[in-house]
Amino acid sequence: MSILDACACRLVWDPSRGGSATRKGVTVKLDRPPDLGRGEVYAVDWAPCVVYSVTRHISLGPEMLEPDEIAAARAIVAAVESRPADL
Repeated sequence: MSILDACACRLVWDPSRGGSATRKGVTVKLDRPPDLGRGEVYAVDWAPCVVYSVTRHISLGPEMLEPDEIAAARAIVAAVESRPADL
């Protein structure tokens, strides 16, 4: 378990574990790598203001997400139907 698992907004894909999109306490499993506008990625970990890491191909190392990829990640997470915050 990672401290990032508690993020209210996160997009993650790991080829060995799969991935998910989380928004405001609701997590949706991903059945394939996300497309961030340049085709499917090999791995990604994005949480606003925390981590912006993408591996675009198995033979490449991790890099920072580009602004257009961040916008795509935001759109994927925004599509997750959230629930009202607990009082």
